[in-house]
Amino acid sequence: ISGSFGKTTTRRLVARALARHQKVLEPQQNYNNLIGVPQTLLRLQADHETAVLELGMNQPGELRRLAEIARADVAGLIRIGKAHVENFGSLQDVIDAKLALFEAAAPGVPLVINVACANSAGAIERFSPSHPVITFRAEGEQSADCFIEHVTPLEPAGYKFDLITPAGRYPQLVLRRFGRHLLEDVAAGAAFLTAAGFDPGWIVDAVEDFETEPLRGEVIQAGPWTFIMDCYNAGPESMAGALNSLRELPPAKRTVLVLADMLELGEHSREAHEALLDPLRKLFPALVFGLGPEMSHLAEILSAQGWDAKASPGPQCLLDELGKALRPGDRVLFKGSRAFALEKIARTLAPEAFGATDSRDSLDPSDAV
Repeated sequence: ISGSFGKTTTRRLVARALARHQKVLEPQQNYNNLIGVPQTLLRLQADHETAVLELGMNQPGELRRLAEIARADVAGLIRIGKAHVENFGSLQDVIDAKLALFEAAAPGVPLVINVACANSAGAIERFSPSHPVITFRAEGEQSADCFIEHVTPLEPAGYKFDLITPAGRYPQLVLRRFGRHLLEDVAAGAAFLTAAGFDPGWIVDAVEDFETEPLRGEVIQAGPWTFIMDCYNAGPESMAGALNSLRELPPAKRTVLVLADMLELGEHSREAHEALLDPLRKLFPALVFGLGPEMSHLAEILSAQGWDAKASPGPQCLLDELGKALRPGDRVLFKGSRAFALEKIARTLAPEAFGATDSRDSLDPSDAV
């Protein structure tokens, strides 16, 4: 399982679905790079029936090498976006590097492709002559083998929806996580099960009690506030997805945004950040805090246009201003690249909500995306 985002959630869903029926090997946390994937495979035992691997990349050639190591029986991409484009040169270079997953797959290996992703949908025509293709989507009207319909947002976060698969319709499933983009991962999970010859309906139980790793659409009641911790990482697509998902939630007293820069975008950075101005304005947030030069730039633009937006010169200043500004009932989104560790700010504001020890403390800022 690979892609610019959605890998870990999809991998966890598929592994949980399979684990109810057989012994499954999956990575610890999201070990998905040239060190983590071999470490996972070294844990493979004779009684494992399936291995569900997550393959990441942040350098040219990395995903191809991982695909050669994994030798997958099913390979798929959740979505191709601009993550790490600085390390590749252009979006087309990122697309080419991601499609190396399919190029490395042996003829006849089923491929899982997102028909709603413009950057990967063209792979269907390219690879279908030599590979069976199973398709999926969440949004849109494109024909797909597995897709989502009839979505209803839930309070404080989550969705009720129908999942349609080749095995039939599964109505009114409930996923208790923040982020409408996660529904794409559910459809992808059903597609992976279908491609591997399993019952796609196995995904249903995995959805109903699903919990992914920390900071990925995690909703925490922090005293008088609701924190949405979606700050494991951030790219243009996931950032816009988080902002648009907030618009769907039932109204809170106030929506407060704590946004840090999206890193590794290179010459595309300013353009990618400014593209967020439209979803930001449509959200009508009560307060916006920007950390890092790019998000500070957006905060300054919004402030000049009359919005209550503040550019923070550093984490301590942000923490001080946020602590003074928050009111009971506020819903606060924390979203930014891993290097900013926004969870530390949230934890300082409401330590009792996170506990004395927390798995977030061990998160690796160098994870490949």
